[in-house]
Amino acid sequence: MLSEIVTDRCILKPFSTEQIDGLFKMESDPEVHRYLGNKPITQMEQLYEVINFVHKQYKEHGIGRWFVLDKASHEFLGWSGLKYYDDPDYAPFPIYDLGYRFTRECWGQGYATETSRAWIKYAIDHLKVDCLYATAHPQNQASINVLTKLGFLPTKEIKNPECESNCYQLQLNKSTSLQ
Repeated sequence: MLSEIVTDRCILKPFSTEQIDGLFKMESDPEVHRYLGNKPITQMEQLYEVINFVHKQYKEHGIGRWFVLDKASHEFLGWSGLKYYDDPDYAPFPIYDLGYRFTRECWGQGYATETSRAWIKYAIDHLKVDCLYATAHPQNQASINVLTKLGFLPTKEIKNPECESNCYQLQLNKSTSLQ
């Protein structure tokens, strides 16, 4: 697993406790969780469970969600990454799910698209998978726009049991456009 991924404006790094204050601020914001089942966290201890789960993904699957930091200031912006699912309640086969979440101050600035492109490239170059999946709440037009811009198409192959969502897939190959 790489130690970091750098994009034009961001540094992506594996989860650690180093950015826990920024993560808590984002994950406790009810507006951030508006389309995620309306379950913001309420205690810092909940984040340690999240970090432990993500570290388990790193160990078992070599991938997981990563922190997104501003390249210039190293300020916490959110997280982005791939998550491995091998859960029949989610999909009838193992999948890699693209996901992202950013602080409200970052919304509408292209960070989800920029970091997702880096993960698509990573999936092609390192994971050698032929398809990625993603979910978005049907009213979260901003997230749907990101997925559409990246080339994801609606699919019924997977479902998100955690909250109401539409599902999308992106077929990958060496010529997949990252524009």
